[in-house]
Amino acid sequence: MADEALGGSGPAGERAAAWEVVRGIFSAWRHGRPEEMRPLLHDDVVMVFFQSGERAIGADAVLEGFVAFSATAVTEHMEARERQVDVVGNTAVASYAYALSYLRDGRQFHATGRDLWVLQKSAGQWRAAWRTMLELEERERR
Repeated sequence: MADEALGGSGPAGERAAAWEVVRGIFSAWRHGRPEEMRPLLHDDVVMVFFQSGERAIGADAVLEGFVAFSATAVTEHMEARERQVDVVGNTAVASYAYALSYLRDGRQFHATGRDLWVLQKSAGQWRAAWRTMLELEERERR
């Protein structure tokens, strides 16, 4: 992910630590190793797909979605910008805008949007507890 300044509010050290969880999840997904996300996810993590109304509940279900994408698509390019983390107590909200190009079934796609993660700190460790994608636009490139 880009090394631009990390925006947001709250203690800088906590913001950076929470961001490293998001960066770790992103890196594992980007490099086709979604199983490496497991220790970064809360056991009861929830992923909400607002456009379809579907939800993935629990770390296994969330990982299943990342595994399925990694098995059927090849990411060509991913850019993240506008990184923000706000920390209040043991809760952090992290977001970034993204642009993604990938191949699936011999067709090329381009997607843009914003990832939004809620993280919880327990026993000194930040873990992802909730995620959604906002402003999602996805289209086939010709």
